[in-house]
Amino acid sequence: MRDEIQNKKEIDLVKTSHSKIVDPLDFIELEPQQIAGALTQATTGAIASSIPVINKLFEWAERVDQASREKKLKILFNKYSTHFQSIDDAVSNLKLLTATRGGQTIFRKIIQIISKGPEDQEWINLLAVVLRRISGAEFEKYFESQMFILSQIDRLTSQALIILAQYDIWKDVTIQKTTTTSGQTMGDWAPQVTMFMRQKTGINNLEVGGRINHSFRELESSGMITLSGHRLKLTAIGLEIYRTLV
Repeated sequence: MRDEIQNKKEIDLVKTSHSKIVDPLDFIELEPQQIAGALTQATTGAIASSIPVINKLFEWAERVDQASREKKLKILFNKYSTHFQSIDDAVSNLKLLTATRGGQTIFRKIIQIISKGPEDQEWINLLAVVLRRISGAEFEKYFESQMFILSQIDRLTSQALIILAQYDIWKDVTIQKTTTTSGQTMGDWAPQVTMFMRQKTGINNLEVGGRINHSFRELESSGMITLSGHRLKLTAIGLEIYRTLV
């Protein structure tokens, strides 16, 4: 009976996204001194599986990861199916994609990206659009280019991908005080485009603004955007990915 109650507690923890965050150590019936001792042993090279508290933590983390993965995949397929007239059409399209080795590779890559990312519906919706576009194209013929696009998407954080997909909003920004030397334009453009985005989207939170600023810098360092004159423009790679997202 005691084991059944314990299992129910653990299942309830990962069953719903509305559950409060609980310290996994609460499920381990050890004294604080024993927990501290076990953690100390783990950092000195002991095998984790031989330490009950560490092994328990690993099991807990795997259950949470699995629940999160299933939730994200459910969002992905729900969003994906909205691009078809019926669920049957959506399923048929997926079957067509996974009927070939190349299609299976593409599908696994998308699942891999989803598994590593956050439970962000806007980001997952973009991946659903990507899946729809790829599954509806001649994926065998364009396998290499599609895998390249997915590899570039995999490099980006979810926030950066969302910002890239919003190019139609921030493309109209005019960057002030730029200088061009030997064909290369320089200027403190990130704060300007960030403020432009915040005004256009009604974002007042400074922390969110900071993340937007960081995402623009990430897109630049990833070779997705470049400053040209007084404009921010997509590079050839950035444009290729953007066209897959919208």
